[in-house]
Amino acid sequence: MASVLYEYGYKEESINIFERILATFNNDVIDVSLRSGASGIGLALTSLYLEEKNKTYLLKAEEIADAINNFIIQGKKLSNNDLTGVPIGLIDGWSGISIFYSALYAVTNNQVYFDKSIELIEKDLEKTEIDETINVMHTLDDRKRLLPYLSGGSIGIGIAIDYLNHVSGQQNYQKELNLITNLSNVKCAFNGGLFDGAGGFLLLPLVNRKNDRQFNSNVESVTKLLNLYLVKREDHLLFPGNFGYRLSDDLFSGSSGIVLAIESLLRKNNLYWLPIINPTLFYKQTMHQSKVLYNI
Repeated sequence: MASVLYEYGYKEESINIFERILATFNNDVIDVSLRSGASGIGLALTSLYLEEKNKTYLLKAEEIADAINNFIIQGKKLSNNDLTGVPIGLIDGWSGISIFYSALYAVTNNQVYFDKSIELIEKDLEKTEIDETINVMHTLDDRKRLLPYLSGGSIGIGIAIDYLNHVSGQQNYQKELNLITNLSNVKCAFNGGLFDGAGGFLLLPLVNRKNDRQFNSNVESVTKLLNLYLVKREDHLLFPGNFGYRLSDDLFSGSSGIVLAIESLLRKNNLYWLPIINPTLFYKQTMHQSKVLYNI
């Protein structure tokens, strides 16, 4: 909410909300996820710092990073309040937290944050499985389900790796990115939405962009997948929510998420759909400008 208010020009109201969040923030964190926890707050604060250039916000973001690190050192497990949530990947897993650390690395040039981002991506990669038949990578959850999706799946891990390379100027995990990008050829999905369905596949062409030909081919493939879920009415398109029970406009499973994913694709910005302030400027200001240093 604070980020949206800032974007619409209600800067004073937005900053007041940020201040209230920080006033009640407990360093003994329970939820560190991007969806509803400390890393989401930290990422939003980092975007606020880039807008306001007020180091207080950056220092607060670093305090949150320290609190998350203590959570990790203590061996605490990830949790989420969503019944369908999976503590793997971008939304509820370690990869989402790695994006926060990658952003801090870009802003501070502190190698500690880069190393932590790598560590967290590795944690999620430990929960993946390669299908050598079709040459793709999925995550494998506690119920032995193979998941490709943005939330809980390998697409989310791919976005975290892509952003790590964006801020570092490196080309890390190329094998894994190739396997994840190959998911562009998938012909069906559990749902149509951004988080747990076909909508998340719209972000795949932006992962591991090698050349225009591959990019355009992947865009064509994921667009065909999306078309399976669009409901056409006269001069507009509607979108079915989870399980197709009803039409939905929300971010998680409905048309809002699809519009943001398409906008991300058009702007070539894999973070555009996130609730951060001025995502275009954020993505540009956290981009590494120098040559590749080393690979993992």
